[in-house]
Amino acid sequence: MGGFEFEEYIGQLLTDLGYQNVKITPKSGDGGVDITAKDVNGYKVAVQCKRLKSKVGNSAIQEVYLGKKLENCKRAIVITNSYFTKPAIEAATKTQVELWDRDKLIEQMRKVEIKITWEDFLRQHYNAPKQEPMNYKNFAL
Repeated sequence: MGGFEFEEYIGQLLTDLGYQNVKITPKSGDGGVDITAKDVNGYKVAVQCKRLKSKVGNSAIQEVYLGKKLENCKRAIVITNSYFTKPAIEAATKTQVELWDRDKLIEQMRKVEIKITWEDFLRQHYNAPKQEPMNYKNFAL
């Protein structure tokens, strides 16, 4: 999954978590905001998504903090599949930017995970083949 696909995935996850008006911003010129949405309390939220192999640094916090102001948002969140550096955590604390690291992301994903029974799984994936209705034309003599 690439960076843009990650943004789309996070947008869908936020929708599933009850966020409204979830919008993915254009790929360039987004001002540090990849997604805007309204949380369950009706507050506008600026979200920056970071799909990285390394830890996320404090520049992501600075970008989304500015983006929050530019987009007139009440909250800002940086969501990553990784973790945050110590300076990023310190910057987020000072600027009140919410951080969703890998563990928090998994926790949120589990909230909307589809629960399915084994029987339902089998019915969905292993349907019995359709049988033709019995009539005299199907019989060979």
